[in-house]
Amino acid sequence: MEQKNKSKLDQLRDWWEMVQIKRRRHQSIWYLSYFAFALCCYTIMFTFGLFVESGNDLISSKVGQSLQIGSTNYELVEKKLDRKKNEALIVVANPEGSIADLSKELKVSVEFLESSGEKVKVHLLEGDKGYYVIQLENLPQQWLALRLTLSEVSEENTTNARIILSNKLEKSTTIPLLNKDQVLIDSFNYQIAGKEKLIKGYRKDIEKNDQSILNQQDKIQKIEEEMKYQTDSERKQSEGSIEQIKSNITQIQTTNKTTEKEISELETQIKMVQERIADTKKVKEEGKK
Repeated sequence: MEQKNKSKLDQLRDWWEMVQIKRRRHQSIWYLSYFAFALCCYTIMFTFGLFVESGNDLISSKVGQSLQIGSTNYELVEKKLDRKKNEALIVVANPEGSIADLSKELKVSVEFLESSGEKVKVHLLEGDKGYYVIQLENLPQQWLALRLTLSEVSEENTTNARIILSNKLEKSTTIPLLNKDQVLIDSFNYQIAGKEKLIKGYRKDIEKNDQSILNQQDKIQKIEEEMKYQTDSERKQSEGSIEQIKSNITQIQTTNKTTEKEISELETQIKMVQERIADTKKVKEEGKK
């Protein structure tokens, strides 16, 4: 009865509102279905630890990326693949290596995606303070990707790091034959490179601070020139500004002195590491005699 009493315009408006309500319901169901599908796909990809880029291309881990193993952040220093010899080499290291790293021990496991099934030989060589070289021999003749899992032996429920190598994307290169002495020397060189990088950054900081001091001194000079034409009240304000600028300069100079001490300490550490390299090489040569 109410429907009959409504005007045609009202009936048309009611009909349009019903159409809109049904459309929104269908959109909500579609969005929920799409979200559920996407969530399932990402869950599957995370479970396998591999992300498909296109076709059979799998994303390889990148040199320089951070790897958390237990409570320590390591760096993927190097990765190489030699298809002729069916070998691979992976190097990881703690950029902030310390004495505590000497008591740690890593465990390595290897998995392959679509491999021909040969048994791989895994060699773990340890350098100084959190530097590790993993050598893989007898790689399968056919494989799509390999996943290397690293964990700390002493920790339960620890955080594992995974390194992925795509057979298709990795370039083949010759892998040098390494021994314990060479790995130890390589770890020392890694330490030196890290310290030199810090020194370079510190020197840039000092250069910026020195330029800032020059700029502050120019400001003082300009204020002093302006004071010739200022009233007594204005001069007091200018003198206060000059004192503040001088205080800033003193703080910057103090920072530079502290930074220079840190540079000096790092340079001393580098000399000590260089001595360790020389001693290691000497012992190595004497062992050949």
